Amino acid sequence: MHNNLLSILIPTFNRAQFLDYSLGLHIPLLKKYSIRIVVVDNASTDDTEQVVSQWAQNYDHLIYVKHRENIGGILNFEYALSYSQTKYVWMLGDTYEVDGTVIDFVLDTLSKNPGQYDV
Repeated sequence: MHNNLLSILIPTFNRAQFLDYSLGLHIPLLKKYSIRIVVVDNASTDDTEQVVSQWAQNYDHLIYVKHRENIGGILNFEYALSYSQTKYVWMLGDTYEVDGTVIDFVLDTLSKNPGQYDV
């Protein structure tokens, strides 16, 4: 079962190499908490789907959504936000690097201060 407090959303488009690096960096850190990762692909024509598929074999909480056609960056971000099923979301760019201590801090802060960060 995945974490119900926080999910990571990664909108992407034709950045398979960056995404591969990002997933390789973050999945080991997120496994500790069973945090769901949702990759929302804006109709990439590169190897994005294969990259996510390979990582999904090792992480059950990795979800992949691919649009049939490019809907534009802003709409892709909005779609990613609407796809979340957790109380909080973290929009993570496909080139971002987050340290494990930051993930620990964010989860600790959210769980110790329920409702304080609600919008």
